[in-house]
Amino acid sequence: MTPRYYLRKDRIVAAIDASHLCQAGFAEEVGLSRSHWSQVLNRHRAATPRVRRALLRHAVLRGIPEDELWDVIGDRAEAA
Repeated sequence: MTPRYYLRKDRIVAAIDASHLCQAGFAEEVGLSRSHWSQVLNRHRAATPRVRRALLRHAVLRGIPEDELWDVIGDRAEAA
């Protein structure tokens, strides 16, 4: 099974709020539409590799370990 990455909303929203950015502004800075960002943030869509790279590069989330940003569903380690 191909792993799917779903964001941990509470951790990400806390980091965005601490930086005094609005969700729409953050979405624009990572190169997503507001609706796409909302779907990813609310776990209606998995985060693609492009989205994950953009999040890791953004100054607001830089330095936060990946395992605090998203859950991996369907990972081989989970199946074991």
